[in-house]
Amino acid sequence: MKIECIKGVKKPAYAAGAALIAAATLLAGCTAEQTSSSEVSLAGAAQINPDYTERVVEEKYYSIGPGCDPENFRYDVTPYRLTENPFTFFNDKPVDEADFISYAESRFDQITDESSISVRGIYHGYGFEVIRSDMFSEWASENNVHGWSPDYKAMGAIYGDYPNGNDGGAMTEAVFFDTYIDPSGRFLVVTLCEDQKVVCEFFEYGNELEMRVLPEGYDEFCEAYFNGMYGTAEECLEWAKENDVVVVEDMEITSGEDLWYAFYNATRNGEAASILIASYYTLDEEAVSEELYEEEKDSYPVLYFEYIVCDGGPYYDLKIRDCSLETLDCEDSYLSLKHFEVPLSGEYVKGENEVIDAFVLVNSSKATWDDIRNGMISSDSNDYIPNYILFYWTWIFEY
Repeated sequence: MKIECIKGVKKPAYAAGAALIAAATLLAGCTAEQTSSSEVSLAGAAQINPDYTERVVEEKYYSIGPGCDPENFRYDVTPYRLTENPFTFFNDKPVDEADFISYAESRFDQITDESSISVRGIYHGYGFEVIRSDMFSEWASENNVHGWSPDYKAMGAIYGDYPNGNDGGAMTEAVFFDTYIDPSGRFLVVTLCEDQKVVCEFFEYGNELEMRVLPEGYDEFCEAYFNGMYGTAEECLEWAKENDVVVVEDMEITSGEDLWYAFYNATRNGEAASILIASYYTLDEEAVSEELYEEEKDSYPVLYFEYIVCDGGPYYDLKIRDCSLETLDCEDSYLSLKHFEVPLSGEYVKGENEVIDAFVLVNSSKATWDDIRNGMISSDSNDYIPNYILFYWTWIFEY
């Protein structure tokens, strides 16, 4: 079995494997009206309900706009994420109002609105809101926040529905808030600031921040093991999980996220860096035809090592090989590493509210998700932009 770097999808011959087929159709599943990176939760930012209009415009509550990318992935916000549903997690244990006000005032550069329930303000140019845990229900009711998505961006978020400006405000769309909790568990913090350094600084309040960095000698490690690690798919998967390797199983990252973001942020800042990815695939009998399953089942599972090198310039050099073979399956260079976050539709989408969060190598520094999608389905070969999907997450929100 040989991997083919075609149409932007890592794809063994005959397109076997549920994850691979899904990846091939995810691009085609986006409607032409849907746009590029980080736009899903921001589409209605300028048309939010009247109570929120002022804070959207003046407080930069929506910290980034369509086409922007989250920043400073080297800083890890994981310790501050709220991983439990706040509608059931918080209890009625009283929070001292003076402690609450003191905490909020110590964090903000400027306070724009203050009540006994929450305090809104500006921190480093971004809008944040601190909410008392014992009054979360009251805050949610006042602000039309009524849902929780545990899968949102792999971190969870609360959301509400607001007019999007169409049909006189009759149409609504979900607006998500990144959701954090202070270490004491007394205060919920919501924001759409996607600069992870700013978020960490908000909680650490002057303490030195820890950064995600690649291990010393990591370039040499990646090169040595890409060229020298051989075995079965199961053996190499186990090895990868125990070592400094990004592990991707059926197109979703399952290990080494810190390594990936350290690499991603370093190369975006013009630094030279390398990364080693172990991409493991299984074959889902329910996702392929019976004939194809019988033909291909003995070839799975399979694992490919992907070795990416960026010398600090614009190009990302990619090499791929089957973990059981010495010969390369693919070698190519790409001009850009892009991060996209867009709503999906189509045959392989799990629900009408599914969203994809994907990292893609592409031969264009300005390509949008729509550009890539349209090039893949266009009958004109000139529209095609060479690209390669490294991995993605999908998440679903429910009303």
